[in-house]
Amino acid sequence: MYLTKQSKTGQIKIMTKKITNEEFNYSGYYLYDEQFLKLNGVRHYRLTLFDSVLNIPVAEKIVRHRIPENTKKFIQESIQNKPFKCLTTDLFPMYRNIADELGVKHQLCIFHLFKTINNKIKTYCRINNINKKEKERIYENAKELKNCFKQNSSKKAIEKFKNYLEDYDSIPEVLMQFVNKHVLNHFKRYIEYLDDENIEKTSNKVENYYRQTNPEKIKKIYKTKNGILTFLDYQMKNWTKNHIKIK
Repeated sequence: MYLTKQSKTGQIKIMTKKITNEEFNYSGYYLYDEQFLKLNGVRHYRLTLFDSVLNIPVAEKIVRHRIPENTKKFIQESIQNKPFKCLTTDLFPMYRNIADELGVKHQLCIFHLFKTINNKIKTYCRINNINKKEKERIYENAKELKNCFKQNSSKKAIEKFKNYLEDYDSIPEVLMQFVNKHVLNHFKRYIEYLDDENIEKTSNKVENYYRQTNPEKIKKIYKTKNGILTFLDYQMKNWTKNHIKIK
């Protein structure tokens, strides 16, 4: 748990920016995410490491800056004396380097991947005034691309993706640009879950935890790190009591 100090008035004051859950037999399969907070008008970030198998948070921390050093240090501190097998994150680029530096398998969120593909197509069609027939062709091709990530094993996924790329001339420009920039060099990070049922293919669990433990209307109440951490510590305990899954 976080450190505390007894004040002269007898009140307990939080003396750190991090809270940790109780000691469980953590699975080693984690989700990582960040939530934007404004404390006293200043931008901060809530960092969360979440055990996807136990369905509970491992630790949380409030930081001023969203930079690789803060994220890596937080994860390293949170996994001390715990197994670490895989980290699932959204598509934010800095997470790839952090996972590699930590020497752990890295699963990129499939939900965010598909959402990004749809947004790219929508923007492309609007800006270029794409007609209905061509739009249908683009979305049909996108369906083929997405299907590459829905196979029964990584071997089948790789084979499916190779077949998709072989028909190069039929791939719409907007999708080819996306594949070249976001998929080709990171394909394995999208399919780790196909060979290990414990790996979460999305970061939805931690995002659901955010929605239920700190909704927008509550975020605006707290003006200090002490205040928000006191609230989050209570929420962490309550969530763990009601949602923990122990096999």
